[in-house]
Amino acid sequence: MANCVNCGKKIGMFNGCSDWTVYWGGQDQTMCQSCSDSFKSLLAKNEYSWRDERITREFILQNEEALHLQKTGLNFLLDYADYVQSVIPPDEVESKKREEEEKERLRKQMEEDRIRQQEVNRELAKILISSGFNFDGYRIVKYSGYISGDDAVQIPRSGVFDRGRNGQNLTEALVRIRRVALQELKQAAYDLGCNAVIGVDFDYLTLDPQTATITGGTLYEPYVICVTANGNAVVIEKIED
Repeated sequence: MANCVNCGKKIGMFNGCSDWTVYWGGQDQTMCQSCSDSFKSLLAKNEYSWRDERITREFILQNEEALHLQKTGLNFLLDYADYVQSVIPPDEVESKKREEEEKERLRKQMEEDRIRQQEVNRELAKILISSGFNFDGYRIVKYSGYISGDDAVQIPRSGVFDRGRNGQNLTEALVRIRRVALQELKQAAYDLGCNAVIGVDFDYLTLDPQTATITGGTLYEPYVICVTANGNAVVIEKIED
C-alpha cells in the first residue's frame, strides 16, 4: 500500500497504476491511476511507450503545463525519466535513434518527391498536343523526334447474369488507358525538354485470348486492350504581335 506522490491519495489494489509498478522497479513511490492519466495521454499523443528513450527530463519540462501536476508529481516524473534512461541498454537507444533518423529521412524524401511530382504535373498540364502539325499563334523552333505513350488493361468477361456489359467494359477501359497513354506521351515530351506534341494519333490492339482445357474445351481468358499514343515532340514559341 502506498500514497500517490502527486495527490497524496492512498493507493489501493484497484486504483493503482500497474504501468508504474512494472517499470518503476517496485519502489514505494508511485502515482495513482487518476494522476497518471495526464502523463499517459501525453505519451499517447506523441506515440511514445512507457519505456521510450525519448522520455527525458527535457520532454517532461517542455510539457509541464499540459501535465497539470503538482510539484511533487512533476519531480516524480523527472526522476522517472532518469530511471527510464538508466535502464535502456545503450545499444537499444542507438538502434532506436537510427530507426527514428531513418524514418525522418524517408518522411522528408517522400515529401520532397511529392512536391517534385506536383511541379512536374503542373508542367505536364502546360504541354500542348495536337493531331495537326502546328498551333495557331505559335511557331515551332525545335523538333525532338518521335515519341509514344502506351498502356494496356485486362477486361473481365461478362458472367451469366451480366451479359451485354462486354461493350461497356471495353469502352470504359479504352477511355481510361487512352488518358494514361496521353499522360505518358506528355511525360516523354517533358523528358526531352519540349512543351508540345504534334501529329498525335492512336494505335489500338484488342486481344481475345483463349486456351484449351484438359477436357478439350475452351477457356476464355480476360480481354486485353492496348493503346499507343504517337506524336512528334517539339518546342514552340508564341508569336509576338
